[in-house]
Amino acid sequence: MCAEPLRCVGEHLDEVDGQGPTECLVEVGGDVEVLPDPGLGQELRNVLPGEVGRARGGVVQQQPAEGRQGPGELTTVAACPALLEWSNPYDHLREVTRDDVLTYIKTLHGHQRHDQLVRLRSLFTWAKRNGLIFRNPTSRIKVGQYEYAVLQPLIPEQVDRSVAAATTPATRLILALAAGHAARVAQIANLMLDDADLGNRRLTIAGRAHPLDDLTLQLLLDWLEHRRRRWPTTANLHLLINNQTANTTSRASNHWISAPMRGQEATLERTRVDRQLEEAMGRGPDPLHLAEIFGLDEKTAMRYADSARALLEQAAEQMPESRQ
Repeated sequence: MCAEPLRCVGEHLDEVDGQGPTECLVEVGGDVEVLPDPGLGQELRNVLPGEVGRARGGVVQQQPAEGRQGPGELTTVAACPALLEWSNPYDHLREVTRDDVLTYIKTLHGHQRHDQLVRLRSLFTWAKRNGLIFRNPTSRIKVGQYEYAVLQPLIPEQVDRSVAAATTPATRLILALAAGHAARVAQIANLMLDDADLGNRRLTIAGRAHPLDDLTLQLLLDWLEHRRRRWPTTANLHLLINNQTANTTSRASNHWISAPMRGQEATLERTRVDRQLEEAMGRGPDPLHLAEIFGLDEKTAMRYADSARALLEQAAEQMPESRQ
């Protein structure tokens, strides 16, 4: 078995205006390879700024399978901090243990933990497949899911500024659909005239019927009246139309739908998220209820429920003892 030196013999950064490919000279089993990797440059520099050419990480290349032509599978390992840390006590990859990997990833969280562990698994899987190590120290270490941050509700001042920015019948209705019914931009743009059942006070959004509250109903009536007066002969059956789409049968663009709220902290997307978070906090952090009301998938509903639970617990901890 050939030795596997745990070191990178150099790197060369070829940049143009701060961007460009990175070439990493890596010693693998005594052979030096130069492999380009556009994604490594900044990360390599961040490990030891000002010390170019030292051990920073590894880029390895698997040889083509027997009987096949062309380059082999390219595996990039940007796990530079881990390899640099292990290069002090160890000389070979086969000396790295499962405990070393666990100790390293305990210092990481969220996306960083996920990405680093995936890269380490890629390196050690390649090394074991090519006979460079006896056992893979990353085996049976679960990558796990991303640790999402707690969703935060909008504050009244943010909502007020968006309401003030809604100065047309169309914009006011669009904002109400996002804030009251958690409708996405594309869903609003795809609404048809027959989705509005005024007699039964219902609006069908993406196949789900929503009861219309008094405010949304009034804003809908105001828009339909404006639409009838502004484009009395249009053949477009979409609920929301503009000067460009009134003479066609196409829907309005996502850009047109969301443009009035651009620059606001309470954008349509944040307003939609806030509505779902408000439901989770008001009715209890029940993912099944959220999935039923808004048509969310299981993971998304769980995220809203977890965020609502965290916010409610935080509010309870901050409550004065006299009110508990």
